[in-house]
Amino acid sequence: MLNFRRGRGRGAAAAGGRSHKDHESKGNPLSSFQRQAQERLKGGRFRHLNEKLYTDSSAESFMAFQQDPSLFDKYHDGYRRQVLQWPINPLDKMMEYVRKLPAHYTVGDFGCGEAKIAQTFPDRSIHSFDLVAANPHITACNIAHVPLADGSLDVAIFCLSLMGSDWPSFIREAYRCLKDKGVLRIAEVLSRFQDVDKFVESIETIGFRCTHREVLNSFFILLAFRKASTDRRLPQHSAKGQQSATKSKKKRKQHQQQRSESTDGHEDKRLRIMQRLIGKKRSVPDDVAAAGESAAERGSSRVSKKRKVVGVSESQGVDASLLGHCKYKKR
Repeated sequence: MLNFRRGRGRGAAAAGGRSHKDHESKGNPLSSFQRQAQERLKGGRFRHLNEKLYTDSSAESFMAFQQDPSLFDKYHDGYRRQVLQWPINPLDKMMEYVRKLPAHYTVGDFGCGEAKIAQTFPDRSIHSFDLVAANPHITACNIAHVPLADGSLDVAIFCLSLMGSDWPSFIREAYRCLKDKGVLRIAEVLSRFQDVDKFVESIETIGFRCTHREVLNSFFILLAFRKASTDRRLPQHSAKGQQSATKSKKKRKQHQQQRSESTDGHEDKRLRIMQRLIGKKRSVPDDVAAAGESAAERGSSRVSKKRKVVGVSESQGVDASLLGHCKYKKR
């Protein structure tokens, strides 16, 4: 939560603790030193709020501004002072773009501030969202979750409003709200980016394609994206993709069945060889020693002289289930 000490604000630097209003009521104007101190206090308050908005999550910021709506006024008071020092205001570029749009287009202004776009174009369908509803044009909400239906926007605008540790969720929400081939426009301070190309790639992974990039007075960057078609982005859900997947599955099943049949054939052949080696065709004896003794009693010497099991001694018992894993050779 954002907290400020009471009694130290708009007129904190005035002599004797008197505020600007106290001087005005008595007809005493602020001295040059008092005005400078007041400006420094306002600037410090703005920087603190600005830092909190960038480092906190959107949910935390929304809760803080809902609990104390005056924070919105304090922030935008400092913001207006900052704008006066800029060589160019990117919001003017956004309004030039909106002015050229077809009249029936629906626009979403995410992080609208004081809803300047909606106020400039009252006859257009423009949805303005921010942390506090400072005027009737604004809907107060967390811009990661705006009250719009899927595919309801033609254009989504973020003008210096990607503020928050979870800013990618703002872009995903814009993707949800945009129609297929809808336009996403982003204006940001250029110095915020360590690598603009990486930032563009991160937006494109959500489902957009970059169509325009422009640097404004070496101070701001303006980016435009178009939402990719849902069918093109998810080809695995198409009818052709499903048929291909079904065919591949059938081929894998047939191959596995063939391998199983081949393995069974090899096992049968191996068992027949083993039966011949031990001199008995109908059944496998329980151990090699017993088979040797039985053959000797019948006067047969073929088993012991012509062939033998490699790695198995004549006196060593061998379980019938292991016979298929033995190796054989002719002497």
